[in-house]
Order: sequence, then C-alpha cells, then structure tokens
Amino acid sequence: AFGRFILRQTLLILAYVLGLVLALHWLDHTAHTGWRIALVAVPALALAGWAWVFAAMIQSSDEMMRALRIRAIALATIWGLFAELLGLPEFPAYLLLPGFALVYGVALQILGGAEA
Repeated sequence: AFGRFILRQTLLILAYVLGLVLALHWLDHTAHTGWRIALVAVPALALAGWAWVFAAMIQSSDEMMRALRIRAIALATIWGLFAELLGLPEFPAYLLLPGFALVYGVALQILGGAEA
C-alpha cells in the first residue's frame, strides 16, 4: 500500500510541477479567460489529487503509523510557527503543500518511521 502511495504521490508531484511551470509561463501569453482558467486548473487538480492521496494514506495506516504521521505533522506545524514568528520571508501559498510534504518527510525520517 505504501508503494502505491509513493507512486501516486510521485506522479501527482510531477503533474503539479509541470502544470505550475506551464501555467506560470503561459499565463503571461494568454489573454482568453477560459484558457487562463484551464492553465491554473491543471496544477490545482494535481494538488487536490495529491492532498486526497495523502489523506487516504494517513487514514489507511495502522495506529502506530498514524501516530507517527500525526507527530510529523506537529513538527511541520512547529516549523511553520518558527518561520512565521522569526519574520522569515513569506512562503508562497501555492508551495504550501509541497513545502509541507518536504518537512513532513524529513520529520518522518527524524522520528524513525518504518515506512518512511
């Protein structure tokens, strides 16, 4: 199950990054509102799929792994608190989930997750 999660997450991350790069490039060259919405929808849908897969992975975990993931989320939240209170540069909202996933993965490694 965890291998499927990694595969899905990887594909969705690639779709998000590719969609975001294309949207950021082509939005400046596209005036039609419908095309602009479609350009933004590609990374948005990939991000929604990524969040869905991530939530399903947590929900399907056993109690020990769920607790480990909750601790990792807590560490990621603490990181965000420090970043906010220390006046670090503002983090772009569209990078919030990828940034969270990165900190979450590091926190899982620190906490010694068996599936990490």
